[in-house]
Amino acid sequence: MGSLHFALPSSDRDAIWWTVSSAAALRLAGSSVRRIYGHVAFKDKGGGFVSRSDLAMSLPTSKPHLQYIDCLRGYAVLLVITIHLTYTVPQLPYPVARITSMGWYGVQLFFLMSAFTLLSSWNAELHRAGSVNVVNFFVRRYLRIAPAYYLAAFMYYFLRPPQSGFDTAQLLATLTFVNGWHPYLMPTVTTRWYVVPGGWSIGVEFAFYALLPIMASLITNLRRAILGVFLVIIIGLLCNLIALNYFSKEFDPDVVSNFLYYWLPNELPVFFLGFALYYAIGDSSPRSVNLLRHLAHYRYGIAGIATVAYFAASYLRLGHFIGDGLKLPETLYIVFPLMAFIVALASGPTLFVNKAVQEMGKVSFSAYLLHFAVLELLPHYPGLFGTSATGIPAIMHFGTDWVFVVATTFLLAAIQYRLVELPGNNLARKITTLRTTRQLAARPAQNG
Repeated sequence: MGSLHFALPSSDRDAIWWTVSSAAALRLAGSSVRRIYGHVAFKDKGGGFVSRSDLAMSLPTSKPHLQYIDCLRGYAVLLVITIHLTYTVPQLPYPVARITSMGWYGVQLFFLMSAFTLLSSWNAELHRAGSVNVVNFFVRRYLRIAPAYYLAAFMYYFLRPPQSGFDTAQLLATLTFVNGWHPYLMPTVTTRWYVVPGGWSIGVEFAFYALLPIMASLITNLRRAILGVFLVIIIGLLCNLIALNYFSKEFDPDVVSNFLYYWLPNELPVFFLGFALYYAIGDSSPRSVNLLRHLAHYRYGIAGIATVAYFAASYLRLGHFIGDGLKLPETLYIVFPLMAFIVALASGPTLFVNKAVQEMGKVSFSAYLLHFAVLELLPHYPGLFGTSATGIPAIMHFGTDWVFVVATTFLLAAIQYRLVELPGNNLARKITTLRTTRQLAARPAQNG
């Protein structure tokens, strides 16, 4: 059968559309449908009818897609590719490597956008339905990440066999997304098995998902988001100092320092600043709409200043983590240029918002997972890719290598997105729709 499409007004700028499979809905509701006062209704098992409005108000949210959000994800993965390519061309002249190493903070841009978009989705469902189905939220998040992530774990076992042998505990920690809580599991111990390269960020992301229902219920406005930022900075400082004292007894300083940089307590302020950014420019309130309208006149200037401030970090002496002496932690510095760049792109059309970067953003998760595999190819052909080049030739090779890695990664990511990510998303949509329909069909019968 076909699909029933329901539309409800969402804001001045967009409408939110929901779709439910009519075949599944009718089957679960007792295969009966009729029209009540001009409205479509499904007959439930008790003989009553569930109205279209009841069904629509309980279905999972499908937010309107904004081009600049995809572009920001695209820039995030391009930054990550840039830093990892820098490691692949180790003789790149220092002044250039100093700039390309700023790709290190692409993950923080991912974290900002994750907090921004997930809080937006959460609040959209809350305002529409009066509550958020937490189980459906976790189903969507798990099936959004797990299929491609597990496939990557399988692939990298053969591309990057574990140096120290197969480790069941390491594998289980990675596959259950709890690998972000110990140097051995993350791992920042270089001799350990990296089940999925860059998997630390996925572990941090899932820890953030676990906390989101609590955080979203507490952080309900800009003032609370800002207070939350200060609170989690204090929590991060305390956690880092305790962990520093504990792990320093067993691990080398670099192992501990990198672990304290990566783990959730150190990254949590970035997520909370994403919440603050949402309430400042993304909640469709008159305040945020007026702010963006005003800033639109200065969007190129804001983007330029943000870019300069971002790359200036390569010349600043920043702390590696919260509590690293009295220095300003690098994540707490870099997040503000990133936020300014987001504001610039959100406030109106710019050259930074374009089709090429948007398409990369759509497949950014697969690109994040797969670019490591593409980079594995380069050292095997040093003459072609110049991985041993120095001076000007190294710079030239870096440029051509970057184009090759980005293009190849995009092609592979687009294939994986279609074959793995989309089916996972579709499965999540089916599961959450069926769960919602069953819950509605189980309600006490209500006629008209």
